[in-house]
Amino acid sequence: MTPREIDELVAEKVMGWKSRPTDRDPSVLVWETGTGWCPLPNFSTTGDGALLVIGAMKAKGWELSKLNRDSTGTPSEGYIAYFSTKEGRFSGHSHKTIPMTVSLAALRAFEVEV
Repeated sequence: MTPREIDELVAEKVMGWKSRPTDRDPSVLVWETGTGWCPLPNFSTTGDGALLVIGAMKAKGWELSKLNRDSTGTPSEGYIAYFSTKEGRFSGHSHKTIPMTVSLAALRAFEVEV
């Protein structure tokens, strides 16, 4: 799955946004955020995008409880992120970059496996 496809899943499943084609070019999507329309952010490839995901998760009751280097000896040797709730639910994922790690952990919290 490409980073763009992951960003679309994050927009829909984590952020709760809906997409629609632009009037000028139907192949280009814009996303309704609840307060307006925007192009798809790069959730899985930029630090700013990861911060948007962390903020959305917090608004939905999920705290970023852990984000650090993955020292498990796995081949990825990247980062690991865990989100948790006060009710004891948690979701985690590891990947080579922080933005992708955060995006995948957030998707897993909403039972979306990539």
